[in-house]
Amino acid sequence: MLYQHSPTGVFYEELVEQEHRLRQSTQRAQILAGFLRFDLNGDYTIDEAEISAARDLYRHYPYGVVSMDVDQVISVEPVLRYDVMPRYAGLLQLKQDGFITLTAEGLYRIDRQFTRWPAGFDGAFSEDFVLATGVEMPPNGSPRTSTVTREGTGECLYEPRGC
Repeated sequence: MLYQHSPTGVFYEELVEQEHRLRQSTQRAQILAGFLRFDLNGDYTIDEAEISAARDLYRHYPYGVVSMDVDQVISVEPVLRYDVMPRYAGLLQLKQDGFITLTAEGLYRIDRQFTRWPAGFDGAFSEDFVLATGVEMPPNGSPRTSTVTREGTGECLYEPRGC
């Protein structure tokens, strides 16, 4: 097989791969920078829940998630925009919108009711959720193989194998 060399002498395929890795690193750096919170003294904090969700998102979806104009998509089926993105993109979305937080124990605490569970939490993609006191379960979708308990009482609200 013949390969075309670039003017610099590097194989074209290598340049494409280098450009891809650079674009990926830049995107991840921009996302990480979005998790830094600065106070009036210039000190910063990092939101661990957002970092955790973003790490899981990019581990399973290395190219991230792209928002598209649904009117530009050609499909035989109706094209709809997600209310809540699937899997870890959904967790990150819910965290950024103030619906969930990450507890010290590594559980996702549901602080406010949201409209729909993120799709795709089944099998290896399950998480543990704690529903805050006074907050209702999301009305649409299902936690699938994830578990949901009530904060304070530990009451099992949802367990795929039964509470």
